[in-house]
Amino acid sequence: MINAELVEPHIKSFNYFAEQGITQAVEDIFPVVSEISEIKKVIEISITNPFIGFPAISKDGGDANALKLWPSECRVSCRSYSAKLLATLTIKINNRVVDSARRNLGDIPIMVMSNRCHLTKLSPNQLVKEKEEMNEMGGYFIVNGQEKVVRMLIAQRRNYPLALVRPKWKQRGQYYTQYGISLRCVRDNHTVCNHIIHYLSNRRMLLRLNIKHEQFYVPLLIILKATYDCPDQFLYTELMRGFNEDEFWKGCVVNMLMDLKSENLNSKADALSYLGRLFRAALPVITSTTNMEAGQILIDRYLCVHLNTDREKFDFLIYSAQKLCSLAKEEIVPESPDSIANQEVLLPGMILLLILKERLEIMLTRICRYIVDSIICDSSHQFQMRHITMAVKFTSLVTRALEYFLRTGNLPSNVHHAFSQQSGFCIIAERLNHLRFVGHFRGIHRGAFFSELRSTDVRKLSTEAWGFICPVHTPDGSPCGLLNHLTASCRVTATQGTRDLVINAISKFGLFNMTASAMLNLDSATVLDQYYYRVIVDGSVIGVICEENVQQAIETLRKEKSSGVFLSIFTEICFFSRKTSSMHYPGLFIFTEFGRFMRPVNNLSIEPPSNREYIGTMEQLFLGICIGPEDFEQGVTTHQEIDPTNILSFNAKMIPFPDHNQSPRNVYQCQMAKQTMGTPVHSLMHRTDNKMYCLRTPQSPLVKTESYDAYAIDNYPLGTNAIVAVISYTGYDMEDAMIINKASAERGFAHACIYKTERINLNDRLYEGRNVFFHRDPADATLTAFVDADGLPQVGKLYSKNDPLVCLLDKETGSYMVKRYHSSEDAYVDNIKIIGNGSGAELLKHICVTFRVIRNPFVGDKFASRHGQKGINSFLWPAENMPFTESGMVPDIIFNPHGFPSRMTVGMMIESMAGKSAALHGIKHDATPFKFSDEQPAVEYFGQLLTKAGYNYYGNERMYSGIDGRMLEVDIFFGVVYYQRLRHMVADKFQVRATGAVDLLTKQPVQGRKRGGGIRFGEMERDSLISHGTAFLLHDRLFDNSDKDYACLCTGCGRLISTNFKNFWNNATHQAPNAIVSVTSRMICVICKTSDNIEFVQFPYVLKYLIAELSSVNVTMHFHLK
Repeated sequence: MINAELVEPHIKSFNYFAEQGITQAVEDIFPVVSEISEIKKVIEISITNPFIGFPAISKDGGDANALKLWPSECRVSCRSYSAKLLATLTIKINNRVVDSARRNLGDIPIMVMSNRCHLTKLSPNQLVKEKEEMNEMGGYFIVNGQEKVVRMLIAQRRNYPLALVRPKWKQRGQYYTQYGISLRCVRDNHTVCNHIIHYLSNRRMLLRLNIKHEQFYVPLLIILKATYDCPDQFLYTELMRGFNEDEFWKGCVVNMLMDLKSENLNSKADALSYLGRLFRAALPVITSTTNMEAGQILIDRYLCVHLNTDREKFDFLIYSAQKLCSLAKEEIVPESPDSIANQEVLLPGMILLLILKERLEIMLTRICRYIVDSIICDSSHQFQMRHITMAVKFTSLVTRALEYFLRTGNLPSNVHHAFSQQSGFCIIAERLNHLRFVGHFRGIHRGAFFSELRSTDVRKLSTEAWGFICPVHTPDGSPCGLLNHLTASCRVTATQGTRDLVINAISKFGLFNMTASAMLNLDSATVLDQYYYRVIVDGSVIGVICEENVQQAIETLRKEKSSGVFLSIFTEICFFSRKTSSMHYPGLFIFTEFGRFMRPVNNLSIEPPSNREYIGTMEQLFLGICIGPEDFEQGVTTHQEIDPTNILSFNAKMIPFPDHNQSPRNVYQCQMAKQTMGTPVHSLMHRTDNKMYCLRTPQSPLVKTESYDAYAIDNYPLGTNAIVAVISYTGYDMEDAMIINKASAERGFAHACIYKTERINLNDRLYEGRNVFFHRDPADATLTAFVDADGLPQVGKLYSKNDPLVCLLDKETGSYMVKRYHSSEDAYVDNIKIIGNGSGAELLKHICVTFRVIRNPFVGDKFASRHGQKGINSFLWPAENMPFTESGMVPDIIFNPHGFPSRMTVGMMIESMAGKSAALHGIKHDATPFKFSDEQPAVEYFGQLLTKAGYNYYGNERMYSGIDGRMLEVDIFFGVVYYQRLRHMVADKFQVRATGAVDLLTKQPVQGRKRGGGIRFGEMERDSLISHGTAFLLHDRLFDNSDKDYACLCTGCGRLISTNFKNFWNNATHQAPNAIVSVTSRMICVICKTSDNIEFVQFPYVLKYLIAELSSVNVTMHFHLK
């Protein structure tokens, strides 16, 4: 199914996580060893044979009678769709197994439609029976009833030496320069280790190691010496291979060898002991571990982890060092980390695997620590079974961490992998409409870290992204350029490659391994005057190949990968030639791993039908790709685009005639299409989303693209075909406003509703553990009209504010409680779902009430065409006053013609003509971009169709005023345009306030519509009123309706806070207490000691607050009354 390809990276990455990934991660977790020196015991704990089960639920907590847990049940009951992680937990004491059992290590969230989901192999009809969509795509998790998507994130390309120039590196210390090689090494189980090789101005190189989140800098040659046991002469020869005549590099090598000699490191054992002695405090070793063993642990676990043998690490570091030398000499250009050619994708399965691996390591450490403490505290100092029984409680660490990650999108506190951010990994899979839902799976984010940078380089769309990243589908505003979307044809590799098959295939073309090349001294200056390129497969230098055999090898590899028989179709072949790409360091790179962008093109050197080839981002840089046959150049072009629209995303492909619009309008439409009220799902009766928008009268567009039908968007329609007249009429259509025919709205045009769900759970803390259940009070006759006998609302009943909704009975006290409907908007009860607790023991304790709120078009609601022409409904104009054509047609929408010139949305004009001709001829038109050209213009094609139907060539018609019947002086552009109703409605946004809550500190109105607050009347609004001279209105807004207050002011000293009440009720000469006295006569100035100068004044309360604040720092304010 074509829709399945849209979520393929998510599902395949999770499948790998559940099958091979979890096994590889557990194998990579070293046993936790702890030594108890007092009783001479060594405790060792390890886990093996992990297995992720299927979601199930059981009454007794066991697996024997477990029932299948379905995603629909989790959504309704606010559960998490998860399965148990089982593994063998083994405990050894002094190398003797004391316990080994299969244990539950926690719950793992399961991705819907993955190989661990019960829905995977169901037919469409079976999916409907299980309360799912007929074409359910999956790719998301269900956590506490909410659908969550793990974002795809951009990361540096794995296992590739990236040449960088960063001036900030100079600040790291003396001799540091701006030149460096960045290495992101990733193992098969996605364990990440970052390195940087720095070039120093004293002609030396340092390698940065990351150990337990700390950075260490080690001379490069010490690392090389520790990886391969060889004499210094061999080390010198390997470093100088290909640079025999280079005095610059020769001086660097000699300097580093002299430093190596000064440390007296003559062998691999010396280097390992040296490293072990320096790093053993940072390594997970025990006392009995020797320095040499500690050094080997450093090399194995923290150096180039993507390579398995020390010799492979040796060859890879030498290649990287030579590339750094060329960069320092400026023989090659620096590479950009912002280029998509040097990037890959972090998929959901990879991120989950990294978190799970780290939590399992923490769990083992805590279990081991608990057992050690228990043995020490035990009088017999022996291991007891109760120790492991109590220690198993730490398995909850896994469940909590993964649920916390999916629920909040934040990394667990102890996880510090090579991520550029700690939050923003997960988002809610909103089902506002189908395009928005699918957009979550195609979005790819650069990272939250980059949103705070002032540099715009990271946001720019590079030319290398052609065909991989959509040029128009990105939000406007702060995430612009950071949140991009993959093109519809772009695929992300989510399976492990076929590295061994690649090596076997290229070995047929004279490949010499590194040992043979060293013996034969094959480099760029051999006697036979042949140049040899190094071949790097997935970051491993496997050998060298002669220059004359490279092209033949590449052509053969491309044919084999296109066929997909021996090689994966997602193999990426990148050849940096010293002749044609002299600004890059030469070499033949072949990538077969995870997370790479791939897209299909036609290979012109291969005969159809097996000529379709998937190419990668780095591979594309050195290929000649033409768009059509007319662009073919002999000797240059090697590939051809399958379809020009392959540069567009899933959303952008739905825009009709986008090649005729201004680019920003296509950007706006990609965003507005995801805000459209449409048909979100077909299983509305089985869902409990907080809010869901639904268009009641959707239509299939008369003008649509090929992708619209290919992705079956008619199953989830998004709008209505509207008859639009482009005319300035009545003046209510200024500034993007539009007039809607009132009769059209009454007939059902853009009618919609909102489904809202309210949960009432009698087990919540709100009821404080009381035995409360639903039951109607028989003594209250007023409840009969609203509440059924079971205490639940009446389905189909219209409820208004403060109407009784449910009635509860407290069994202990016998008292009844009524819960009322609190929304200010009337709503119908659409359905009620009664939810159990899984065991069936509790009935009628938890319900979900779904309300249906009617939202028909109203003044202030937002509409938009598919060309970014958004506007609000300014008036529901009576049909008898609307202009009409000679044939009696009355438009549904009046659009202001001033919306066209500056926006340049010619595509909307063409759609109007195409829609009109489609309605006249009873057909649907294809609006796929790039179908028309200057030689075959769209206007000419649709104009001829209109002429055949007897209408004006340009779509103009003679119209008459609906008010007085006079014929309008000019012809009016009149046609059919597909209009969308957006979710932004005035009923959700209008804010009215007379009196209400005020801030306790300033006594000004609080902010927020839900709190009954006011709207901020800011400085610019104040200036606007001043410019109009509306002094009384200004006084009313900023004073009377804000923080108006009264106080007494002493005109003698001018102080506002010096007045106080007299103590005059004790004055015998004063008249009776019930006498009427003025406020001023009851006050006295404590400074002036008199009441003669007291005046009663009005002033803003915030001024009094300011005076009090200033007085606290010994600053006073004086006022003069006039």
